[in-house]
Amino acid sequence: MTKYFIIDARTIGTMVSRRLRQFSNEDILKIANTYHSWRNIDGKHLDIPGFVKSATIDEIRTNNFVLSPQRYVGVPDAEIDDEPIEDKISRLSSELFQELARGHQLEEKIRSQLSVGYQIHE
Repeated sequence: MTKYFIIDARTIGTMVSRRLRQFSNEDILKIANTYHSWRNIDGKHLDIPGFVKSATIDEIRTNNFVLSPQRYVGVPDAEIDDEPIEDKISRLSSELFQELARGHQLEEKIRSQLSVGYQIHE
């Protein structure tokens, strides 16, 4: 059965403009190694959710021959978060309140500097 190599490289590389993604040597090596692993079919190639899929013509036909990679590779597996929700809410709330307080301090500093710089002397 013929398989087709479908790769979605949207999550690797760096966007240098709205339309241009630049790959590092490591990114290129990752893509090349994945392709060579698939090409040298020895039963060791595994699909990687969110990155690569070895699709059959029947899968492609089912998608009306649309070759958008995301239709085939899916989404990456979610990271497991072991932090209990109560602890996470408490930690994030604390961080938020610290940042809000810092924002107020910066606002006061800006107001102070603006009033000194633009004070009218009679």
